Amino acid sequence: MTNNYANRHGHTDIEPVEIVRVISAKTLEVREMRASENLVELTFNVGGFSAHSPDQHKQAYKIVSDLDAPTYRIRRNGQGRWLDKYGRRHVLADKPINFFDVNF
Repeated sequence: MTNNYANRHGHTDIEPVEIVRVISAKTLEVREMRASENLVELTFNVGGFSAHSPDQHKQAYKIVSDLDAPTYRIRRNGQGRWLDKYGRRHVLADKPINFFDVNF
């Protein structure tokens, strides 16, 4: 396995998760990572529910391992998706991603 991360995708938000251990081809042990506050100041325009940010894709975070965070397992289902025991979807990646959809 070449990917070191299994970022958790929740609707439109993405949270960084690192792979701690490969249990088997269908089971991974993972741990949530820590992300700083957004390092980029976004612009907001009136619209949507209250405001709209046309540059939300410019978000930047400092992401670090959180050795105190508990580990948990994700499993690959029959459709090839990686899910935890709560059904939350994880996507394997070569870098950690943190994204907060400010337009939702």
